[in-house]
Amino acid sequence: MRNQTTIFDFLLLGFAEQPLLFGLFLSMHLVTLIGNLLIILAIGSDQQLHTPMYFFLANLSLVDACFTCTIIPKVLVNIHAQHHTISHTGCLVQMYFFMALALLDDFLLAMMAYDRYVAICLPLKTGIRSQEMLQVKVRAPTGSCARDMTKTLRLTSVCAAPKGKRDSVTPAMFSWDDKRAANSTSLVAVAQYDPGQYLQENKNQTRFTDFLLLGFAEHPEQQPLLFGLFLSMHLVTLVGNLLIILAIGSDQQLHTPMYFFLANLSFVDACFTCTIIPKVLVNIHAQHHTISHTGCLVQMYFFMALALLDDFLLAVMAYDRYVAICLPLYYTMIMHPQCCQILVAISWFCSNLLAFSLTLLMAHFSFCASHTIPHFFCDLTPLLRLACSDTHTFQLIMFAEAALSGVVPLTCVLVSYAHIMHTILRIPSAGGKHKLSSTCGSHLTVVTLFYGTVFLVYFQPSSFYSADIGMAASIVYTMVTPMLNPFIYSLRNTDMKRALWRLFDLQKCYTQ
Repeated sequence: MRNQTTIFDFLLLGFAEQPLLFGLFLSMHLVTLIGNLLIILAIGSDQQLHTPMYFFLANLSLVDACFTCTIIPKVLVNIHAQHHTISHTGCLVQMYFFMALALLDDFLLAMMAYDRYVAICLPLKTGIRSQEMLQVKVRAPTGSCARDMTKTLRLTSVCAAPKGKRDSVTPAMFSWDDKRAANSTSLVAVAQYDPGQYLQENKNQTRFTDFLLLGFAEHPEQQPLLFGLFLSMHLVTLVGNLLIILAIGSDQQLHTPMYFFLANLSFVDACFTCTIIPKVLVNIHAQHHTISHTGCLVQMYFFMALALLDDFLLAVMAYDRYVAICLPLYYTMIMHPQCCQILVAISWFCSNLLAFSLTLLMAHFSFCASHTIPHFFCDLTPLLRLACSDTHTFQLIMFAEAALSGVVPLTCVLVSYAHIMHTILRIPSAGGKHKLSSTCGSHLTVVTLFYGTVFLVYFQPSSFYSADIGMAASIVYTMVTPMLNPFIYSLRNTDMKRALWRLFDLQKCYTQ
């Protein structure tokens, strides 16, 4: 047994007897996350900061936020729980992410130094490089359109120059980031060509490269209120789910399958909101509602993968409650740690596989009917309505995956709770019924919120589909439900409340 512990566990003895550092490290972690998130949002929302220097800075902020997440949460759990062991696999995973992000930080600092060198020591080369990047991007759709656009950009530089200096203007003076200048002056140069042909080609190019997210754009007077509301909901969701994870990790009594699945659900909910809300905040604040074709597909992939993972985890949690209540004598034998890890791993694998297959098929579609999406994120249904390719095969695969990822987990939830209700009704004591009902009530509330809004959006006839109702329901399951999950599981669960009080060293107040 001693040799087995030596092989599979390590002891992290740093700060082993310094509990005062818990508050310091927790505050530093929250400041790091919020500070880097604000940097990313500020750069994304300000068009004047869309330059190479701030592009590298936004990437550095993202890496720094992820870098601290590989170390500080485990340190906080160790200090608070006085449980300083880490598994062999966990140690290797932490070491991998630590080295990868540290090296990435190193490379980004070198790139930022080179960017400053080129900007200060070779300022003329910066414009040439930028124009070459722009010409390469313009040549992407068609060859004829590329030649016209290249000529247009060169003439735009000359037409925009002050009188008397046009002969000295070179194409390098055209800024690759000044989109507003390009839009305001390019028609002067295009007038020497065929304006109708140019505008038609430029329109087609926009359809291939960009989408317009029109959600909340039709009500500009409400956008400041929505910005503050969504930002506060996002911060509450992140902090609430982080506290759930820390409370479960720091309390030995919560190291059970039920809370293991709850910690995974909290992590998924935190990531789920990060795929949607930051982009919504940038769109509202900057009044810039475009999203690239690649960015739209990436957002759709992570949205589907995390939503499906949420679906599978809710089914796994329902099965865990079924075994605990209906088969209590076999619970430890069925829901052993290896089984729990396998169930979570299968959920991750299946959700990512299903999301990747649909995203890969969607990437081959042509979008020529329109490029406006009446939604606040790249959802599957609005995108499918814009496709002008044959979507018959895609719809068959989508319905098959919906049956696998929607009907099967929901059936598992319904069957599990049918058995649970039957078992609860057979208990003679009212106290036992109340205890079991309170244990399952939190999970059942979350399941009802999640499946109710999902069915309202995706399982209704297309003739009855309303964009406003769809957006309202989408807000519930993309923002409201992940925000309410920590409150639902903590307020209705005595063990979670005790763990949260212990997390803030308020156990005495709770017992009183």
